Amino acid sequence: MPKSLKASTILIVDDEWPNIHLLKRFLGEAGFANLQTTTDSRLALAMYQQLHPDLVLLDISMPFLNGFEVMSQFRREC
Repeated sequence: MPKSLKASTILIVDDEWPNIHLLKRFLGEAGFANLQTTTDSRLALAMYQQLHPDLVLLDISMPFLNGFEVMSQFRREC
């Protein structure tokens, strides 16, 4: 994989820590180092605005805001 892809910023939004740890492990083993995470869907928009991630891995079923609601917030930002 090209180095430029491995420098990508990836935002992981999931309310379950085990899922986040698993994704971080797999992505880290693949060479991705710029991984940002949150378990609180209410923080996702602010993180998106601050980080301008290249990729968002978003859980669909979360408390407070589900993945579809978070994605709607992201779309309004673009």
